[in-house]
Formats: sequence, structure tokens, C-alpha cells
Amino acid sequence: MPRKRILIVEDEALIAADLAGRLAGLGYEVSGIAESGEKSLEMSVSTKPDIVLMDITLSGKMDGIQAGRELYGRLGIPVIYLTAQSDPATLKSARDTDPYGILTKPIRDMDLFSSLETALRRHCLESRLKASEGKYRQMVENIRDVIYEVDHQGMVTYISSAIEAILGYSTDEIAGKPYLSFFHDGDISRVKNDFTESLAGKSRPGEYRVVTKNGTVRWVRIFDSLVCVKGQAAGLRGVLTDITDIVDARESLRKSEERYRILSEITTDAASSLRLNPDGTFEREWSAGTFIQTMGYPLERLGSFDLWLEIVHPDDIHIFKKEIPELLKGNIGSVEVRVFAADGSLRWIRDTVFPYWDENEQRVVRLVSAVEDITDRKEAERALHDEKARLSVTIRDIADGIITVDREGRVVLFNPAAESFTGWSSSEAAGSSAVEILTMIDELTDAPVPDPFGQLAEGGKGPGTLSRARLIARDGTAKIVEYSATALRERLDMPGGAVLVVRDITGRVRLEDELRKAQRLESLGELAGGIAHDFNNLLTTVLGNISLAKIRSDKTAEPYRYLENAEKAIAQARDLTRQILTFARGGEPIKEPVDIGSIVREAAGVCLDGRDVLCEFDLSDNLGTVMADRGQMIQVIQNLAITSAQAMTSGGLVRFSARRLDIGKVDALGLAPGNYINISVEDSGVGIPSVLRERVFDPYFSTRQNGSGLGLAIVYSIVKKHGGIIVLESEEGSGSRFKIYL
Repeated sequence: MPRKRILIVEDEALIAADLAGRLAGLGYEVSGIAESGEKSLEMSVSTKPDIVLMDITLSGKMDGIQAGRELYGRLGIPVIYLTAQSDPATLKSARDTDPYGILTKPIRDMDLFSSLETALRRHCLESRLKASEGKYRQMVENIRDVIYEVDHQGMVTYISSAIEAILGYSTDEIAGKPYLSFFHDGDISRVKNDFTESLAGKSRPGEYRVVTKNGTVRWVRIFDSLVCVKGQAAGLRGVLTDITDIVDARESLRKSEERYRILSEITTDAASSLRLNPDGTFEREWSAGTFIQTMGYPLERLGSFDLWLEIVHPDDIHIFKKEIPELLKGNIGSVEVRVFAADGSLRWIRDTVFPYWDENEQRVVRLVSAVEDITDRKEAERALHDEKARLSVTIRDIADGIITVDREGRVVLFNPAAESFTGWSSSEAAGSSAVEILTMIDELTDAPVPDPFGQLAEGGKGPGTLSRARLIARDGTAKIVEYSATALRERLDMPGGAVLVVRDITGRVRLEDELRKAQRLESLGELAGGIAHDFNNLLTTVLGNISLAKIRSDKTAEPYRYLENAEKAIAQARDLTRQILTFARGGEPIKEPVDIGSIVREAAGVCLDGRDVLCEFDLSDNLGTVMADRGQMIQVIQNLAITSAQAMTSGGLVRFSARRLDIGKVDALGLAPGNYINISVEDSGVGIPSVLRERVFDPYFSTRQNGSGLGLAIVYSIVKKHGGIIVLESEEGSGSRFKIYL
């Protein structure tokens, strides 16, 4: 089969070359490339393409729309417009030329192929229709039918001279006479009724008997239509045809009409007519079509019901037999079954059977069958079904939430991940407005995020643009998500809805924060460790000299007191350097089995004794032991207790709790599966503002003027050295909670 030839009209050379390559890849032949409207007309005459891809905006005097109008109007070549514009005025001008399609750049191969195949198929059908109309017009011009007009009272106002050959009356003898006076008495009642129906706008063809001038009876067929003047029924205009010979040879005519109806009006690959005899046997009247021969069988295969059933797949024979009772009642039947070709391959067909009921015999006397090869359609349906199944599984099992809405913003698809993120089931979400279901908060401003679908409708962020927000579920829990919205387009680039893809990145964000924090602490720790080490050496030298000075000084002298004060200050400085070194090197833990419950009680009790705060303990009985450095764990609890106490300047409650947790899979915190000890220290203080939460574990960061900023940094370092994590949960005005997982 020759490839369809396509002319590209595009003044951008790169775009034209790209189109040519893509068309070749899709199986088409590019007959040429024209850079202007004038050139496209010239090349269309010489190359005779099957279809033209026309860019609307062209250089030169003639734009794409003008060229398209000339190509289709003068040469009859179908045109598909290509445009990067979507303004209503341009699209309206393009549609006025009756194009075979409008594609908006950039163009996907799937849309290009679909539009070309649809346009070529439509042009083929229109060409066939024009050929059929030409044949019909020529046939009508050669038939000596009678044209007539009657007024609303049934008086003949005009009749053509062809009536003389039918009735024997001249036109003068008929004009001005009642319409009914020339019909057979047995048909007058029906003619009156049909005349009234036609005046009411319900015209339909009718066959009647008329009486000629010499008294003989002839059959005529009348087609009439309503004539209106100023909106009022003024009469009828119609065509009268002598069908006497047709009625006399009704059986032969019916065969011709059925053959014409099957072969001309129904798209078929094979057709046949079977005469049903009174004894139940079939007799082939005629067969046509090439489908049976292409399957390797002679046309006679259509002439016997039994021979036909022999090539039907055994599992589908019952479908045919089930239709037989309905066919014998005079009802049209249509079945889709599999048949075997002569080489053993299977093909799908649709067999539509038209029964003919004989009023005289009161039974079906003929079955006219129209067979259509639908193998390609069935394979396409199967491929589409498989693709839908794969897509359904993908959408169902994908970890990202997928929400699709129609053009009114109502939810039409809601996958399981979206259910998990939002807390809404798909049945609850279906038909609801997306705004009712999606509650997203901007991470920086805490302001509600505008409707992402609304942004698309208003021309906001483009398709696929990633945005980030906090998604508030139905139960109030929050997740950090990335989302992107993409508009769905229908034919002619009309909006068809949108799809939103939501990804939960809570765990990733926390892991990224932990990584940045660890890197920051590591770099600062190396710097602090170096400085503390050198500083400690200097302090040792200074302290040694002070000790020597004290030995050589009189204890009662005033300088001796100054040396003692200096010695105390140096001791405090050495304590500070030890803290810095602990933070810098983490003081690699010496792990041993320890009772974490007793450590929490001991460290908290000693640290908070005498402070204006209350302690509350909620320690599980099954804590058991954990491998840890006892001294470092005491330091962790003490530092957290001091931080909590300092957050409550007017007193309050510090609650210590500990319990065991079993984690079965990697969770949002990045914890590997296993058994963990969860220690929580919670205060009733003023809380920590959101802008400061990310910095609380940074070394040397403190909100107190006299704070060293190392307490929480040391806690973080020790917990990390033990292979655990620490998390801060705090809201301004609602206290803070530090949670440790070991």
C-alpha cells in the first residue's frame, strides 16, 4: 500500500525539517516543504499531496489561512493547521476555512499521527460521498420524474409535462384540479392522512395507486416537502415517480435495493443474500466482497449456513445460534465472533444480518448478511485494555498521590497514595471540589497555598512546575510535599481538566536537614577541636606558672589572692575546653549495658534539684538495658533538663518519659527497622519560634546572653555517636519536646 504523501508549509526551516523527520518515522512520505503560501499552491499542483500541514503564520503576502482556503476550495486538498497561537480570533479565522484539524505547537507524535489519520479517513469518506452524489445526480437527471406543487387546500398549482406519459392527462387538464381526484378510491384515505402529516412538517415517502385517463391503474411513489411562506405552511412540493414496473417486479427490485444498501451504505468487507425456504434450508442468491477470498475461501462459503459455521471458532458458534430465533422473528441481529482463515490464523468479524419479512407468507424469507473485518479494531481494543490495566496498576501502586479533576474542578480520580496523604477515601473525594480536599500551607509564610488547579486556569505556573508546601491531612497531621499540576487538553486545545501529582518528601527533608546539620557540626567541630586543643595547652602552661608563683609567694600577701583567682578562672576555662573537645570529638562512647530508666531518674533529679520546676517521670517497666556510655547519657539528660528548666523562667513542669519501640520498616525519620529506646523530655515553657528551630543544635548558638551554646550541640553529638537521632518538636507558646531514639 503506497504511503500517504504530505506537503509541509512552514517558514521555519528547523521546524519543517523536524516535522519531515517525524512524519517519515510515522510512515508517511513528505512530498515537499514550502516556505510560503504562494509556494504551497505551486507545489500542490505539481506534487499532488494527499494532505497539507500548514503553519498559520507565514512570511509573504499570503498567510496560512488564506493558502489553506485556496488549497481546499480550489484544489480540494485537505489542510491541517499548525499554530503556536491560541487566541480566539486566530482560531476562529482558521475554523472558518473548514480545516481537517488544528494542532497547537509543540506537537506530540501521538497527536500528529491521530490528526493525520483522522483527516485522511474523513477526506476519503467525503470523496466517496461526492462520487456517490455525482452518480445520484446523473441518475436523477436521466429519470423522467414528475415535479409538482399543490397549495394547502390540495389544489394542483403546478405539474411538469412528464405526467402525460403516466396519466394521459395534459398539464392543463390537471392544473387547478383537486390533488385527490387522480388517486384510486382505495388509497384516498391514506393520501389524505399523509397530506395532513406533510403539512404538519412530517413528510415521508409514500406509494399509491393512481387512475389514468383511460381508466387503468398505475403505481406511483411520491416524495414531498413542506413549502412555507412567511413562516406559514403554503403547500407541498414533491416528486412523483411511476413505479408500476417496480411493483410488478417487486421481488427483483428488493434484491437490488438490499444489494445496494449493503454494498453502498454499509462499510463491509463481504455481503451475501440467503433465501430461506419453507423447509428451513438456505439458498444463496448472491455474494460480494473480497474478504472471504483474502481469507483463502471461495465466495460459496457465504452461501451455506453450515459451511459458514465450519470456519467459526468453536467457542463462538453458540453466539450465532443464539441469534437465529430473533432473526426468524424479523429482528436485525449483529454478532462479533472469531473465524479461522484457510491458513489457520484467527480473525475477528462483525456479521450484521438483516431479515426480510414477507407479509404474504408471514415469515422471514431472506437473510441479508454484511460481514466486516474488525480484527484491527479488536487488537486495538485489546491493546487499549492492556494499556489501561497497566496504567491502573501503576496509578494504584505508585507512591505519589495522583488527583485528576474535570474542567469544573471536581475530582474524577483519586489513587490510594492520595487517600493516604489526605485522609479522604476515593469514594468520598469523587465529585468533590479539589479545594475542599487539599489543604496546603506555605512552609515559609504559613499562609494557605492557592488552589494549584486554579493557578493553571489563571495562567499561573506552567505544567510540571514543582512546588513545595505542607499538606494538612483530614486528621490534622502534616506532611511536607512536592506537587506539580498539569492541564489536560481536549480537541482544539480546549481545557479538559487537570492532574495533580503529590509526593511526600517529609522523610527526605528530615534526612537532608540531618545531613546538613551533621556536616555543619563536623566542620565546626574540627575547627573548635583544634582551637580547644591549642588553647588547653596554653592554659596548662599558664596554670603551671601560676602554681610556681604561688609557691614563691607569701599566702598572706595580697598578690597571692590574685593568683588564686586566676587559678580558679583557668580551671573554669579548662572545663569549657573539655566541653568543646567533647563536642568536637564526641568523646567516643565506651558502651556497656546500662539501665536507661535509672540514668534518666538520677540525672534529672540531681540536675533539677533546687530549681523552681517540677519533675514527672513516665518510664516503661520493660525498658531493660541499652548499650551506651553511662557518663555521656547522664550528660545528655542533664543538658536537656537544664535547657527545659531555662525555658520556664516562672517555673513549670518537665516530663521525662521512656519506652521501647519496634520499627518494622524505614520510617519518615530515616530509622532502620529494629528495636529502639525512645526517650522524651518535654517542658511547659514558652516554646521555640519556627525561625530558630533549625539552629538549636548549632554550636555556640544560644538565646541567652550568658549561654555558651554548647549544651544541645553536645547532646546532638553524643546521640549521633551512639547511632541514634534526636528530634525537636515545638510550637511557640506551647512548650518543647526533645525525642531521642537509640
